[in-house]
Amino acid sequence: MTAITPDSAKSCEPYVGPRPFRQGELFYGREPEAAALVNTLVAGRIVLLHSPSGAGKTSLIQAAITPAMVERDFQICAQLKPFSAARVTTPVPEGVKAENGYVASVVTCLLGHLPDFPGKHDWTISQALERLHEEQGAPRQQLLLLDQFEEILTTDSTDFDGQRGFFRQLGEALDNRDRWALLAMREDFMGGLDRFLRYIPGQLRSTFRLDLLDKDGAMRAIQLPAKECGVKFTDPAAAKLIADLQLVRTGGVRNGHLRLGTYVEPVLLQVVCDSLWRKLSGNSIPFTEIGAGDVEDFGPLDAALGVYYNKVVAEASQGNLAAEREIRDWIQTQLLTRDGLRSQTRSQPDVSEPDKVLAMLQEHYLIRSDPRPNAIWWELSHDRLSEAILDDNRAWREKLEPWQRAAYEWQRSHHDDRYLIDGEPLRAARASRRKGLRLTALDREFLARSEERVASEGRLERTRARINLLLVALALSLIVNLLLAVLYISRWLAKVAILRQRSEPHELPTLWAHRPVHKPGAVPLPRKRTGRTTQRCRST
Repeated sequence: MTAITPDSAKSCEPYVGPRPFRQGELFYGREPEAAALVNTLVAGRIVLLHSPSGAGKTSLIQAAITPAMVERDFQICAQLKPFSAARVTTPVPEGVKAENGYVASVVTCLLGHLPDFPGKHDWTISQALERLHEEQGAPRQQLLLLDQFEEILTTDSTDFDGQRGFFRQLGEALDNRDRWALLAMREDFMGGLDRFLRYIPGQLRSTFRLDLLDKDGAMRAIQLPAKECGVKFTDPAAAKLIADLQLVRTGGVRNGHLRLGTYVEPVLLQVVCDSLWRKLSGNSIPFTEIGAGDVEDFGPLDAALGVYYNKVVAEASQGNLAAEREIRDWIQTQLLTRDGLRSQTRSQPDVSEPDKVLAMLQEHYLIRSDPRPNAIWWELSHDRLSEAILDDNRAWREKLEPWQRAAYEWQRSHHDDRYLIDGEPLRAARASRRKGLRLTALDREFLARSEERVASEGRLERTRARINLLLVALALSLIVNLLLAVLYISRWLAKVAILRQRSEPHELPTLWAHRPVHKPGAVPLPRKRTGRTTQRCRST
């Protein structure tokens, strides 16, 4: 990086980040597409502009097409404060009950800046365009700009009557040959227009496809804005940045591979260039050149995307840590598989205003919607965000309580009971809950399972204690019985000893045996009764 520069370069902001370009801003990289679209529009009068999500339709309309058509003496019919193309979902004033909500939204965009607008919300599109044409000095030719046109199909897929009424009014307004129209939509939804084409003059035969940025366009989008600020973005540095942006992940985060693709997503380019510029501007040394070494020192692309992700989520949660955690958990568990691949979900983050959060995430191109007949499905806007999200979530969770981090480990281990908590961590979790800490669904499930295991172990310990007590009682009983037996035997032996001392020797055998002892060869004599005792007579 070459140092010696005026400080003016540091205060300049050549890149817009994730937001669309606005009217009047320098817009580079799309010069061929802008010229071709203007020619198509002038010749075709009513043109359908379609592209993949994130290709930059809004930026092209606001920063390139609008000024080009103004130069051709067209009156631009759009929302003027702030300037943007009209949309069929623009909120109408409170308390207004319109017969057709789509028409009322467009009329609000066209006339909402006028002091006499109240009371005109039920006007037709044609009446609104006529009112704009009455303005002093207005050009004879009008250009109606409608952006996010797929919303007419996705807002309520069952509202066929409302959709048909809108297309009828739009067709009637465009029957005037002094009126042009540019309708911009995601190409995924073009098929849904078929049943309404008969209401539009020309049936939208004139179309224009806007693709993602190719390498040449990306080079201009990187170098020319920096040049406007007096800084040279060298070819090797821009080429290295483009090569990083062209990488496409195949497979999951753990076992996938990055391969060089063909195109660059304009939003990612603006995010990364803006982050690089801010990093260099934050240094105390001014600069006039950005070289390959600066791009190398900037670090991997995923780091810049992680910073961008962190900023968007923090803004969507509005400083509420519990809400931020819910949003991060929702993105990681619902929009990514365990292998880090993109997934779709129709669930919403468990926050107080999920629709508002989703709209903000979509506005910053972090997620995109996929409306279907029965629900809206959500997905990440780009595969390259996967690793950045996982890394940033992991770093952010280090700020959580130990028991909260244990909950994530438990979830990642497929609910392995070895990660459940007890003792001091469980007491800390109970204390946090008593203090009113908002628990996520994961927290509640993890604590419930931990409490259940502690209760189960408590019952097991009590059972063990009872068994141990019973064993001790049995042992004591055995010991007492043994002592009693020993006492009994000792007393019996003492008694025998006393009898041996008091008895004649020839009487002792009768103490030890039930039968009398006979000498060998002796003849037993008949018994002789003497009172109550019977004795044997000895032979002399």
